[in-house]
Amino acid sequence: LFSMDIARWFVMRRSPENSALIDALSQYRTGPLFTEAERVALDYATELTTNKEVTPDTFATTGSAS
Repeated sequence: LFSMDIARWFVMRRSPENSALIDALSQYRTGPLFTEAERVALDYATELTTNKEVTPDTFATTGSAS
C-alpha cells in the first residue's frame, strides 16, 4: 500500500490530470479509461510483480498490442 500511495503522490504532483487513472487502476481490465495497450502492459506488470515471471501467453500478447 505504501508503494501505491507514494506512486499516487508522485502522479498527483507531476500531472494531476492523470489522478483518475490512478484511482481506476483496480478496474483497469474493464474500465473505460484504459486503452488495450495499457491493459496489456498492466497485465504484464501485474503478472511479473505477483508471480515473478510472465506466462508465454501474456508475453505473446504484449507484442500484439499497439
